[in-house]
Amino acid sequence: MKHDFVITGIDRIILVGKEEYPEEKTSFSTEVICNELIFHFSGDMTNYFDDQVFEVKAGTVRFLPKGHASRYDVVRRESGECIDVFFSTDRPVADRAFILDVYFFSRQFKEYMGITPTQFVKKYRSSK
Repeated sequence: MKHDFVITGIDRIILVGKEEYPEEKTSFSTEVICNELIFHFSGDMTNYFDDQVFEVKAGTVRFLPKGHASRYDVVRRESGECIDVFFSTDRPVADRAFILDVYFFSRQFKEYMGITPTQFVKKYRSSK
C-alpha cells in the first residue's frame, strides 16, 4: 500500500443492513467506481475479489481499489451489517484489495466524521 496519497473526497457513506442482500451469493459489479473501505459489524462470509479470497467476520475492514476487477462475489454463511465508505484520492492507494486494521479504520473514521463507526450506525438507525 502506498502512503503518499491524499483523500480528496468522501463520495458517500452507506450502512448496508442484513436485509439488503438476503441471498446466499451476490455477484457485484466488477467496475469499482471509487476506492472503498467496508467495515463489517456482523456476519460471516467469504469475499472473492479478483484472484483473492477473504474470510470476513465482525470487525473485518476491507479495502477495495478503484478500477476493474475480474470477479467480485460475496458468499454468506450469515448475513451481516457493514458501513461502506466510498472515497477518492489524488493517486492510486493500491492495486489489490486488502484487509485493514480495524482500530486504524475506527480512529480515522472518528477523526473525519466526529463519531465512531458504532455511533454512526446507532445514529443512522434512530433516524429511520
